[in-house]
Amino acid sequence: MKTRRAFERKERRVGLSTSVNFNDEEFTLKKTFGPGDRKDYKWAPNYSFEYSEAFLNRRLGILLSASRANSYTEQYSFAMDYNRNANPTLGDTRPHVIRQIDFKDGPKYVLKDALLLTADFKATARLVLSLNAIYTYTEGEFWNRNFTFIAANNNANADNGRSTVTGDGVLSVGTNRTATNTVPTLNNGGGSSSKLTYTRTFAPKFEYKINAFVFDGAFTFSKSVNNYEALERGFSESEGGGVAGNWVAKRPHAESWEWDIRQTSGADWFDLKSFTNTDTRNGGTRVVNSGRTWLTEIWNGQLNGRWVLPFRRFPTVIKTGGKWNEESRKIFDVGAESIWSYVGPGGNKAVVNPVTGANQNATFGNWANLGFISPHPFDTGTTNALTVYNLAGVQGMPPRADRNRIGALFKSNPGQFVNTANPDNWYTSNVGTRRDFRQTVTAAFLQADVQIALGFTVRTGVRVENTLNQFTEFDPRFRSEILAAGFPVNNAGRATTVPGLKYQFLSQPRIVRESEYYNVFPSLVLKYKILPNLEFQLGANEAISRPPVDSLTGNFNILEDIQRVDAPNADLQPEYSKNYQTRLSYYFSVRAPGQLSVGLSQNEISNLRESFDFTAQEFGVDDARVRGLHLPHQKKQRRGAPLPEFGILLPADAGLSARAPRRHQRQRRLHPLLFEPASPRPRPAPAHLTTGLRPAQFQRLARHGLARRFPERHLRPLPRRDHPVRFGAVVEIFPALRDVCPRPQHYRSPGGLV
Repeated sequence: MKTRRAFERKERRVGLSTSVNFNDEEFTLKKTFGPGDRKDYKWAPNYSFEYSEAFLNRRLGILLSASRANSYTEQYSFAMDYNRNANPTLGDTRPHVIRQIDFKDGPKYVLKDALLLTADFKATARLVLSLNAIYTYTEGEFWNRNFTFIAANNNANADNGRSTVTGDGVLSVGTNRTATNTVPTLNNGGGSSSKLTYTRTFAPKFEYKINAFVFDGAFTFSKSVNNYEALERGFSESEGGGVAGNWVAKRPHAESWEWDIRQTSGADWFDLKSFTNTDTRNGGTRVVNSGRTWLTEIWNGQLNGRWVLPFRRFPTVIKTGGKWNEESRKIFDVGAESIWSYVGPGGNKAVVNPVTGANQNATFGNWANLGFISPHPFDTGTTNALTVYNLAGVQGMPPRADRNRIGALFKSNPGQFVNTANPDNWYTSNVGTRRDFRQTVTAAFLQADVQIALGFTVRTGVRVENTLNQFTEFDPRFRSEILAAGFPVNNAGRATTVPGLKYQFLSQPRIVRESEYYNVFPSLVLKYKILPNLEFQLGANEAISRPPVDSLTGNFNILEDIQRVDAPNADLQPEYSKNYQTRLSYYFSVRAPGQLSVGLSQNEISNLRESFDFTAQEFGVDDARVRGLHLPHQKKQRRGAPLPEFGILLPADAGLSARAPRRHQRQRRLHPLLFEPASPRPRPAPAHLTTGLRPAQFQRLARHGLARRFPERHLRPLPRRDHPVRFGAVVEIFPALRDVCPRPQHYRSPGGLV
């Protein structure tokens, strides 16, 4: 066992260990093809070094370690996509039909480096100062290469659905490509990238002891950068293409992964020129790069105290402390716009789209024209999962383009490539995937351990937390502003050119939205030693699970023409749980200690998060004559949460209507919001009359939901002028007259556009 402090080591220690990793399927010292399209060693050395020593009469201790680990892994994945919906109308009564078979060959390299420095200094007999510094680097280079055999669409369409699949659909799968069924295809897919992770952590801390008191504190800073690279590592992320035609696949039994697949029509599978893709953005001789990046920065400070009370009858230990934690995350992905078309000899021909101003492919080349055929054949190793025969009955394997040579050409001849990203790709890379989030949690706790009797102890405590979320987001301009500036806009309210998108999203300073909540978490644990080795425990506590970043922050998609807003929910509350557990444990007091235990637990979760997308019909809005301000939100919603008020908006002369929603279904869904902001909002009609039939219990829930989810500083519920008539304890009929606003007006809340 190593001692706790570095200065507690009694002598200098120097350790060095080394090893070599081999892969059982590539068990050789020679270079072989893979994971990329070139030869590499499949073995690599691992080592670790450690040095520790105490100085200044064992008052200062130093521990230094460094390590490197390498590994090569073969990854194979074989997936069958079943359609389990029989269609007797078309004579298809088969219970299961395979409509797609996918094979993946994904070899991978993993490299891990780590550096650690620990210093402990005993400044006085009571004070110890420490410092931990950690650096880690991880690189995982994966080469996913997929062949996907598609037989039919996953539906009941008579032309191209599951009924067009021949054979029994499980052991024998065949295709029937016709003029109306253009689905049967062999597609080339998969992607290569290198995932890099850099992490730096610095953590100074102290411990001070005086009599029955112990105080400790720590400050921690950690920063981690995660990103994916492809062209920077010398290869293209992927190549596309497919071969249209028929095929037949067979296997020996339903649990087998060993498929024999024979081509029965179409261009030769074993000729790379047969694989074509005529997409104007990513077809032909394309080059793709990875662009995902995450930056995480954490600042943490804490101060704790421990006091042993001078109680002899009931020995008691009190612990208390406070903690501050600030975590910032910045996320972006420029992969959508990181695509180029090779327009040199044998490649594509690109032209400029006169509407969007983006380059697009007009004619299509093929990497086979340049001889860029991968020398690393697709294989499934010792699994024998895929055996392929082309149209001539020759056994082999479909070829793939050489991603390494494509990457080298891009680096050596950049003038032969043009970027084919369109305005939608620019939006995705520069707006849609951007996240800038900061969460600050301030907490304090108080805990007491009391020995009531011999072998019987009680631990009780409480923890209080305050959580502040801050989201830095784009402040997009209105559709009318974009049109006034001379930029075209699509039906979704978004500019259709890159200059227009820059004006829409980047011409105004970004805004900061906030949400904040406060929590108290009590806990209680009882322990009783029935025997020296037999212990009974009973406990209860409350806990929290905060929502993920993507549910809290993102971009507002404002569709003014259809009066719709899709938005994240900054005020989404966390999940709360009440946990109850009991356990009986027996501890073995032998040379190799262990335990035998049996336990019982129960968790009660409130505000359970769920995500739903609803149509107007599912909201209960199915009258084609409905008009008014209708803002359905697509966002995370927690189960059992109070809901905002809702209703159907009708013209004043349309009469009355009624509906009876199911109570339990309504309680777990997010409904359209009918509200009036703190400032005027657009209204298309001068007056509205709302009427309906609703469960009385749901009404009680609904009256509290809107203000809870949207702070008063942003929205104010519409004043109601209703006089409900109740029938029993469950149902009531209510009429309501909404405010009148004859002129359309725009409104911008203090936190940005709502």
